Amino acid sequence: MLAADVLYERRNVAPLADLVPKLLAEGGEALFADPRRAGGELFLREMERRGFSVRSEAAVVVEDGRPVNVAVHSLRRG
Repeated sequence: MLAADVLYERRNVAPLADLVPKLLAEGGEALFADPRRAGGELFLREMERRGFSVRSEAAVVVEDGRPVNVAVHSLRRG
């Protein structure tokens, strides 16, 4: 599963946290690219609470000719 820039509002945390387990097989991996918006950390904490393992890496992407710092979060089930 791959998603980008979907964590920009806190109100998206609960629906996403409910959706991921429905779409992801046991042992599967979901990748979320997050430009460090408000809902990101809350989402990760919620997914850990639900039993997912979380790993994050920093990355830099270029948007409109400018570098943007993002985090790539890997969530694993099982």
